[in-house]
Amino acid sequence: MDGRVVGLATGHARWSGLRLHSVEFSDCDLSGLHWTGSALSRVTFTDCKLMAPVIEDLALEDVLFERCRFEYATLTSLRTTGPVIVSSCSLREATVTSCDVTRAAFNECDLCLTTVEGGVWGRCDLRGNDLTGIRGASLKKVILDRSQLPASPMHSLPTWVWSSAKTWRARADPGACLEAVVRRVRRHWGRPCGGRHPRVCSG
Repeated sequence: MDGRVVGLATGHARWSGLRLHSVEFSDCDLSGLHWTGSALSRVTFTDCKLMAPVIEDLALEDVLFERCRFEYATLTSLRTTGPVIVSSCSLREATVTSCDVTRAAFNECDLCLTTVEGGVWGRCDLRGNDLTGIRGASLKKVILDRSQLPASPMHSLPTWVWSSAKTWRARADPGACLEAVVRRVRRHWGRPCGGRHPRVCSG
């Protein structure tokens, strides 16, 4: 499936076995969606609402989520097989279970009260995001800003985030950072950044 989808509204729809390539979703309301067993390549979601979805067993490559809402989402067994950008999105009170997001970068997202259960997060770029109250014990070797580290590891962030970031920040792979990933995604699509990400479009 390819093309452009604008203004789609579904109520608790079920999607399964989809193969999406070069698809743009814009201003869609996919709240309550149950989505399983699919693969996405060069797909964008812009200004979409996915409130309380159940999303399982998806493979993501060169995918961009921008200004989307995933509050109360249940995300299980998602795999980033290529670069994935999540920018200016809300995942407040979402539950993320057994996901491999090693090739993902989050930018200015709300991860407040998000619960992480298992999975692989090494090299995932979490700089510039709200991690207040994030729960779980699986975010090892993530990339954080110094400003995200509390004065004491006993406050604001769990100890596992503090200890992982303290050792990882000095040897973070530049290829995993947000700037490099956005450039790669935009290059694949053959489109300029358009200045929508001033932090990452200057390169």
